[in-house]
Amino acid sequence: MPPVILFNKEWRIGSDDFVFSAVLEVLLRVGSTVTLGLILGFHMQELAQLECMGKEYRYTTGYLIVALVLQILCAVNLCLLGKSSSQGRMFDPGVPHPRRHVSTHLYVNCALTAAEFVITACGTYFVIKDFLKCSAEDSFRFAVVFVIVIIILTYLLLAIKFICVVTAFKPFSKKIASTGESEREPLSKELRLKNESMLTYRGLRCLMPWSNDEGTLEAFKEISLMLAKTFHDDEMVPSDIVAGLLLLHYKHSLAKDSKKNNIQPILSRDVDLSADIEELKYFYKYSLAAYGCWWYIIDAPCAHSCALGAYMHWCPCFPCMRDQRQIVEGDSCFNMNLAAAKALLNTNEDEFIIFDNRNKIQEVPYFVAVDHEKKCIVISIRGTLSIADMFTDLRAESCALSSGFPEDVAIDPKLQGHKGMVHAARYIYSRLHGLPVSDEDRKKERQDRVNILSLTLAEFQNYSIVVTGHSLGAGTASILSFILREKYKDREVKCFAFSPPGGLLSPAAAEESLKFTVTLVTGDDVIPRLSLPNIAKLADEIRKVTEQCTLPKYELFSHGLVSFLCCVKSATIQEELQKMNLDIDGVGGQCGAHGGDKDPEGAKEVVSKLDGHRRSIDLINLSSPSAGGSVPTAAINQQPLPSSSSNNLQQQILIEVQEQTVTSEHADVSSTNNTHNLMKKVADGCTELEKTAGQFEQIEKVVTDKFQSEPSQSEDDKMPHCDEGLPVESLLSKATEQIIPLKMTDSLYPPGRIVYLEETEEGDCQVFRPDRFHFKQILVSPRMLRDHLPNYLDRLIQKL
Repeated sequence: MPPVILFNKEWRIGSDDFVFSAVLEVLLRVGSTVTLGLILGFHMQELAQLECMGKEYRYTTGYLIVALVLQILCAVNLCLLGKSSSQGRMFDPGVPHPRRHVSTHLYVNCALTAAEFVITACGTYFVIKDFLKCSAEDSFRFAVVFVIVIIILTYLLLAIKFICVVTAFKPFSKKIASTGESEREPLSKELRLKNESMLTYRGLRCLMPWSNDEGTLEAFKEISLMLAKTFHDDEMVPSDIVAGLLLLHYKHSLAKDSKKNNIQPILSRDVDLSADIEELKYFYKYSLAAYGCWWYIIDAPCAHSCALGAYMHWCPCFPCMRDQRQIVEGDSCFNMNLAAAKALLNTNEDEFIIFDNRNKIQEVPYFVAVDHEKKCIVISIRGTLSIADMFTDLRAESCALSSGFPEDVAIDPKLQGHKGMVHAARYIYSRLHGLPVSDEDRKKERQDRVNILSLTLAEFQNYSIVVTGHSLGAGTASILSFILREKYKDREVKCFAFSPPGGLLSPAAAEESLKFTVTLVTGDDVIPRLSLPNIAKLADEIRKVTEQCTLPKYELFSHGLVSFLCCVKSATIQEELQKMNLDIDGVGGQCGAHGGDKDPEGAKEVVSKLDGHRRSIDLINLSSPSAGGSVPTAAINQQPLPSSSSNNLQQQILIEVQEQTVTSEHADVSSTNNTHNLMKKVADGCTELEKTAGQFEQIEKVVTDKFQSEPSQSEDDKMPHCDEGLPVESLLSKATEQIIPLKMTDSLYPPGRIVYLEETEEGDCQVFRPDRFHFKQILVSPRMLRDHLPNYLDRLIQKL
């Protein structure tokens, strides 16, 4: 539902979000009304029992009467508010709008709340004076005590309402004209995006005020801009997103239950797959050990807490008891994280080369150990376990893998990766090779810096290098493996990535990683499916299902809550999905399995012409590869545009069509469905181009109006600015680039050869071999976070 409009501003709450709050507050008001009535009766009886009564007594009585009337008025207004808020669907096109009276009731509620605050403040003064005046009396005044309790509860209710108002306030929302129409000027939208990005940046600085280095501040700026782009939809409120996620959960569940477009589990494993699985099982313990003591204790609190004592260093903070090798950095006084790693690996400290637990933004903990059984040097990198790690995850845009590395490491600049994890890999590489990573390191003499990895490899001549990690650690390990393969060409370098992020490597880098990386993904794990383009797709899906849903939001939430508490699927929501006629079959291919449609023979040509800038997209030559035809291609013909975003969008459409074709080579579905899917995908892209053209025309009109309305100004003064010194051309380009912010980002994929595990209802473990294109949709499921946890992954691996 579009945001509710109050005081000529849009808020972060919809007009259909007041049903449950109104019902809850009505119950509180009714209870308060009954209580105040009883207290007023007892208070009137005190007149005949006490001789100390004065004007304070009358003031207290007046407060109780006025408060009782206010409670009744508030309850009546809340009933009307709840009824108005329950009308219509979420995005209701009806005219007049069925919830048009919600704003009126909210204004009345604001006035009553303000009056209640004033009356309560006055009543507090009267009641306290009344209580003190008769404090010398022998009889205890229960009525006045109850009044004081009611006043405290009223203040608590007012405080909760104030917090809700502050939370729902949108500081940079669109201004609403007196005619009731919102200001749709694209330039003002760009300014709002900039202001929201700055506000987010300040919030991030408040979370970590001690981080003031240049790299951290740059990361904060990029993260704040990315978050502003992610939540750019002015017509969606948080409750709409929750409702959309609920509908998508049922949609994805139906698609998964139908088991359409899914590959079959691998029943007989070949030599390569068996070798990959055995190595994954063996090296996962190193990824789990990198998490240190917390995950180790959580797995079995009593048993592991007792076992940890045998591996701990007692009082190593004292110089006389400190390990002279100094292999530990940043651990606790008792080296608890190192102790947990030793307990998990069932080894002693001699096998560890370095255990570095220091943690900042883009600086992740890791350790290096020697595995004599496999004859390898293991570099294990910790996953996300702190706020600093979360900020590293959020820096999700792409950059070259060679960014910031020494010149002797020659990596193809076309190979791109997750920027935050590229910086994390560079940090670990610098630590391992004695390169400075901070001002303190730069002050050290060069001979004081130790090239740990080179010395270790020199000691163990025939040992290979294995890099592993889970989650953030898996992504960092994958990127670090690229660098180490180039640095140590005489050594075999392998990477075992457990649940890495989906937005990790560019297509070229993901293809290259097949040579040395094995990736493990389980169930509905959200992280391997998480990337900026996938988030944009999820936002589009949420918008689509909420617009098509005919159920009121309160009814949708009610059925969802009941089904959650009773552990059953809601038949009402399932029927609603059937009415919406969503493409459920198209989701099956994203459930971690192969899926898609075979390319049709002789598919029709699609041409979409845009009048605004004479752009067209022609889908041609869609003949079936299986029939001997050529692979489908998309020819994009266009006139020059003032913004590069259109070119990027057309390239994105071409990539989507080609990926659909690559996926379809493994499918076994009718060609008719694929024709519909391809035609629909290109048509959606054309619709986006139409929106882009229309918004660009609005920009041109705004600028033209500004020029015509100020004829007396000089040429320099005529140019409108977003930032100081930004001319019109740059402003237009910048504004159009923000129209579709996340879809324009580069597509990034999980690394390596993927082994996908799915736990069946019987508790067995099935193995699949999907490719990287089948993690291009976020599955909304209650398991999406559980399937990512290290302990769950450990339990599932043991079943292989």
